[in-house]
Amino acid sequence: MDYLPSDIEIKLIEDEKWKAIVALRFGKMVIRGFRIRVSEVSNELWVVPPSIQNQKTRKYHPIFFLEDKEQWNQIQQMILDKFDEALSIDS
Repeated sequence: MDYLPSDIEIKLIEDEKWKAIVALRFGKMVIRGFRIRVSEVSNELWVVPPSIQNQKTRKYHPIFFLEDKEQWNQIQQMILDKFDEALSIDS
């Protein structure tokens, strides 16, 4: 089954680490809370899925997960492409 979003909404933010907040639309369902972050190691952009923090351990646990890694890679690339598009419109 194909789980690619029908639309991607990008909200640019001005922060050193966090670059955008993203919402994915799958037909009538919208999943908000994806974020685009700059890696501290390689200075590359990466997509962080929505997560929840465990109050005891203070660790974050993703609440969005696709078993199909290829589809997740496709979605990440779609998000980064839309981010690049939003940056070019914003400048």
